[in-house]
Amino acid sequence: MSVRSCWEKPTRRLWLRRILGLLPYCQVMPRPKRPSPASLCDDWPNAVCTDPAAEKVRLLAVRVLAAMGTLSQRTVATKADVDYSALSDLLAGRSWPDSRTIANLEVGLNRALWPPHKRA
Repeated sequence: MSVRSCWEKPTRRLWLRRILGLLPYCQVMPRPKRPSPASLCDDWPNAVCTDPAAEKVRLLAVRVLAAMGTLSQRTVATKADVDYSALSDLLAGRSWPDSRTIANLEVGLNRALWPPHKRA
């Protein structure tokens, strides 16, 4: 099954395949939307999050803000080769950053940004 088949425009043939149960998983079951990190925290990014994954992203956002200093978001995005909207969404807690975004920010800001793991 090709990747393209997951994104084909619905046609009569696809409708028939759906009825017969011959569609790939991506056309039968959509991926559930994850809540944003900010929605899992009371006061983003000032208060500690109860969700451990959201807390990691909150600490990342706090570290990025500290590393930015007086630089603008656009300047940092250009310097780190990161899309401006990805940086803006990270700092506002609207999205979960991917590993490439984090790596580019660490290289661009010349600083380790991902918070270390604390064992319980």
